[in-house]
Amino acid sequence: MRRVNGLLMRNRKILSDLFEVNRTGAIIPLSELYLKGFSMAYFTHQQKRSKSKLLTYCYEYGYHFIGEDTIKIVLQFNSE
Repeated sequence: MRRVNGLLMRNRKILSDLFEVNRTGAIIPLSELYLKGFSMAYFTHQQKRSKSKLLTYCYEYGYHFIGEDTIKIVLQFNSE
């Protein structure tokens, strides 16, 4: 469980760092994520926004594919 949580936290940190550089939804090539150690296999939840748009989240930071080798990072807003 600690190993999985460590991987989730690493993924969250990578998404957070890249999002902070480009606040308005960072568009990032997958190669940059992989170079930083990101693992697509580890995420906390997914949300389907439309027929073709599936967001994958690592805690509050999420991403969805824009093309085959590019993603857009988004920040999930709390509705509370």
